[in-house]
Amino acid sequence: MKQVTVENNQSIWDLAIQYYGSVDGIKQLILDNATKLNLNDSVVPGTKIIVREEMIINKPMVDYLKKKEIKPATAVSVPSASGFGDYSNDYNNDYL
Repeated sequence: MKQVTVENNQSIWDLAIQYYGSVDGIKQLILDNATKLNLNDSVVPGTKIIVREEMIINKPMVDYLKKKEIKPATAVSVPSASGFGDYSNDYNNDYL
C-alpha cells in the first residue's frame, strides 16, 4: 500500500488507469478512500489517496504508463455559467 497525490485534472477514472491499469480499479479506489473519492464529485488536486499495489488489475498497462511517465489527466472543469454568453445559434462553434 502506498500514498499518492492527485495531479491537476485527474479524475477517478484517470487514477484507476494509472494505478490499477483498468477502470475496474475505481471500486478499489473508492473502498480505500471513501472519505475522499466518489463517482459524483471531482477529485481535488493535491488530495492524498491510498493505492494498493497488490491489487493491480493490468500490470503491463501500469508499467507502460510508469515507464513513459504518463499520468492520465482527462478531467475537465467547467467554468461558471455566468462567464458564458448565449451560443445556441453560433454555428461556427467548434463543438457543433
